[in-house]
Amino acid sequence: MLKLFASGALLALLYSQLNFTELGDRIHQLPLGLLLLAYFSSQLFSAFKWSLILKDAGLTHYLGRGFSSYFSGMLVNLLGPGTVGGDASRAILISQELRSPSRAALLTVFDRIHGLIILVLFSLLSLLLFEHKIVSGKETLLFFSAMGLLLGLAIYFLGNYLNRLYPLNSLKTLLSISAVSILSHALQITFYLIIFQAHQLEVPLETIFLFIPIVNILSALPFTFGGLGIRESSLLLFFSTYGLELESAAVAGAAWIAISFLSASLGAFFLPREVSLANTKNRWFFSEAS
Repeated sequence: MLKLFASGALLALLYSQLNFTELGDRIHQLPLGLLLLAYFSSQLFSAFKWSLILKDAGLTHYLGRGFSSYFSGMLVNLLGPGTVGGDASRAILISQELRSPSRAALLTVFDRIHGLIILVLFSLLSLLLFEHKIVSGKETLLFFSAMGLLLGLAIYFLGNYLNRLYPLNSLKTLLSISAVSILSHALQITFYLIIFQAHQLEVPLETIFLFIPIVNILSALPFTFGGLGIRESSLLLFFSTYGLELESAAVAGAAWIAISFLSASLGAFFLPREVSLANTKNRWFFSEAS
C-alpha cells in the first residue's frame, strides 16, 4: 500500500504538468515491436543466466527450472513487493531441489548483486573512456566516488560473504554468467536508445551507457510500484539537458512497465505449477525458515 501511495504521489506530481496532446504524439512515435524485442530478449538472457547459476548449484533440470522460476518471480516482482518479493519467490520455488532454503536465498542474492556490479561497471567504463565528453571534473570526482563505493561494497559482499556460503565451482561459470548479464543489460539500455531515437533526441551513446544503468538501479529500489515515478524522474534528471521532455519520460516509463507486464505474463503459465510444487513438496521450507 505504501509503495502504491509513493508511486501515485510521484506520478500525480509528474502527470499534472503533462501536455496530453504531446503525450499522444510521443506514444505514436514509438516502435513498439522493437521495444518488445529488446526488452523480452533481455529477460530471456536474464533467465538463462539464472539457469546457469542453478546448473552450477547442481540442479539437473536447470534450464526448465531456471526459466520457470525466473518468470514466476518476475511476475511477483511486478504484482508484489518489488524485487525483494520476486527474489524471495524464486528462492522458495527452487529450495525443494536444493534441500536448503538458506542456499536458495543466497543464489538469488548472488544473482542480484552480480547484476548490480555489471550495471555499475557499464557506468564506470563509460566515464573512464568518455569522461571529457560527458561531465565536468567535479562531477567526475563525485560520480567516481559514489559508484566506486557502491561497486566496492558489492564486490566485498559478494567475495567475502556470499562466496563463502555459495562458492562458484569454476571461473568458467563466473565468466559465462557475466557475459550473459552484459548482453541482458546492454539490451535494456538499447530499449531507451530506441525511445530516444524515435523521439529524435540526440543523446550520445556514451551518455546513455553512463546514466541508464543508474536509472535502472534506482528504479529497482523497492520504494515504488514497478519503479513508477522514480524511472521518469531519473530520466528527466539525467537527460533533460539533451532535450528530453516530461512527455518523453512519461512515455518511456509507461512503455517499460507495460512491456514488463507483457513479458512477465509468461509467469502466469508457470506460477500455478510452481506454487503447487512448493506447497506439496516443500513445506519444510517454511518450518525451517521460521
